[in-house]
Amino acid sequence: YDDREPVIVSVHPLLSPMEGTELRITGLYMADSVRVFVAGVLATAVAVEYATGGGDDGECTVTVRSPPLRTEGMKSIEVRNPLGGRDILHDILFYAKVDFSSRTPDAPAAASSALSWQ
Repeated sequence: YDDREPVIVSVHPLLSPMEGTELRITGLYMADSVRVFVAGVLATAVAVEYATGGGDDGECTVTVRSPPLRTEGMKSIEVRNPLGGRDILHDILFYAKVDFSSRTPDAPAAASSALSWQ
């Protein structure tokens, strides 16, 4: 899919602590070497998993570690394939000063695990 235009279908979660978090981006036509940017900053640890059947229909999930950022607020997510195809969702991910460390296994899931866009 290096030469295709990728399509972002969903993003989960929609809330990130300032130090970043694991994001799952579901979409279409994302190459193995797709690059993901949050607020223009390159995300790390990109892993692409194609749907059953080898991804012939282009459906895939990209898992990344969003970068640490200094400012709170809404951030855009961009995916770029190696030969220039890209898709951007503007103001989709909210970075906030959130402390997830106090969550216990028996407590309800944090808001970040309940929020997604599709």
